[in-house]
Amino acid sequence: MGEVIRYCYDNAVDKETFTDAVYMECLKRDKVNDMLKAMGDMDGTLEMWSEYIMHICRTLEMSKRLDALYALQCGSGQHARASASCALLYSRPVHTGQTFSTLLARQHHLTAAIHHLGQCVPVANRINDPKSIQFYLDRNTIDNLMTTFTRQIELSKYLANCEAANRLNDKMLHDIIPMNARAAETTDRRPLTLFGSNTDKIKLIAVVLATGQSVESGFELAFKIITEHKLDSMNIYSHVARYLVSKDRFMEVKTLAKCIRSSKETAANLMSDQVLEAGVSAVVRRCEARGQLYDEQAEILIADIHSVTIKISCYLICHNVSNAYILAARNDRTNDLRRVLQEAERIGNDQVRNACLKRLTTKNAKS
Repeated sequence: MGEVIRYCYDNAVDKETFTDAVYMECLKRDKVNDMLKAMGDMDGTLEMWSEYIMHICRTLEMSKRLDALYALQCGSGQHARASASCALLYSRPVHTGQTFSTLLARQHHLTAAIHHLGQCVPVANRINDPKSIQFYLDRNTIDNLMTTFTRQIELSKYLANCEAANRLNDKMLHDIIPMNARAAETTDRRPLTLFGSNTDKIKLIAVVLATGQSVESGFELAFKIITEHKLDSMNIYSHVARYLVSKDRFMEVKTLAKCIRSSKETAANLMSDQVLEAGVSAVVRRCEARGQLYDEQAEILIADIHSVTIKISCYLICHNVSNAYILAARNDRTNDLRRVLQEAERIGNDQVRNACLKRLTTKNAKS
């Protein structure tokens, strides 16, 4: 093997020929480690072979031969890139059904990824050379990646338990935050993970909140992911509130709002009220579509709202201008009175309309 490697280097054999004639033959015969040893005997850093090795890696990546790619990266000491390959191996397509149980069984890939990152020496302000086998990461990047891998392990355990308890299946994955038509048509069967897009992460958090034993049981994990990836939490909570109502679980919107209120969310009280408002809106739409009364369900959610303005908005969503007027008048809120007046005129409630006009006229006269 040493003579072959020496010949290739001395005669500047091109990368494509080396890949096909040397590496691929070694791969077939399980001799890749022998090839790397022969390379290392000529240069312990393998840098003189970097163009050959990187071309082989690109070839394997393009042909999706991830196991071979990972083995080569390990053999050539490419710990940063090997950790990325572990994520790719973990995220390979899964068959319909036990998605997160499958991911749980692949946990060893993430354990290996964390090990590889632990072997990386942090380097600050270093520009990576694409021709070099070395890929440098700074301390902050290494820490963030380790956190993501650790959190993905925690996430897969949690959701695998939800699957095992029949609280989570492929239909629920789609229903919680439906995909657009184009995404739904794709044949991509890669599982949702924290290595995907922000859309994937948002969907995962919604799944955590909606499929656990309770909203409360999944909130801590969901909040960690939101914080670590700087995601739009209000968007997520609103989606979950609407989903819970659609499944006749509107009481759990109260639990979600309570969790938010006691969390470290910025403006937690306001956000909690807005989630309850989203729940009220969903209750009204759902009940109206079914020809059902919604006052009782809506009132249960409105009772937990702290903000007077949001509470008034909820009464207006319910077309309950009487309660909206009482709140606006009691709290002397001119702008809210105008909103109540507008809705009273729209639905033809002359009693509330006249009360609003009288109060607004009195206030104008005083000012």
